[in-house]
Amino acid sequence: MDFTDEIRLVPVMVGAQHNFGQPTARLRFYAGAGVGIVLVNSKSRLQADIIAPTASKIDKRTDISGNDFIGKPFLGIEVAASPKLAFFTEAGYVFGKFTSEETAAQTGAKTSQNISINGLHLTGGVKISL
Repeated sequence: MDFTDEIRLVPVMVGAQHNFGQPTARLRFYAGAGVGIVLVNSKSRLQADIIAPTASKIDKRTDISGNDFIGKPFLGIEVAASPKLAFFTEAGYVFGKFTSEETAAQTGAKTSQNISINGLHLTGGVKISL
């Protein structure tokens, strides 16, 4: 049996962030949110040889594409190591869904379903000011 699956989720978002405290503070909290759309493309293929009295073969291909609204509120903390270097971490929740339209390769039949992409997200990194 051979199964391959390729999924691409591309969020296209704009957002805003509000910093609490002075810009020169060593420790600073912030909150923000982003909204936009997520573009989805998925291709999968299943091939199998069935060893049975009928000795049949399975070759199923599926292409799915769709897009829909996505949002992400978050809270974070920034710790300044120097005036030009800081470390940050944030936690938030991504909510959204997309409607997938699936076309069966062999029959050409189309079906659609809503797929949720809700979930907790954690991010961390380094902020460098030039």
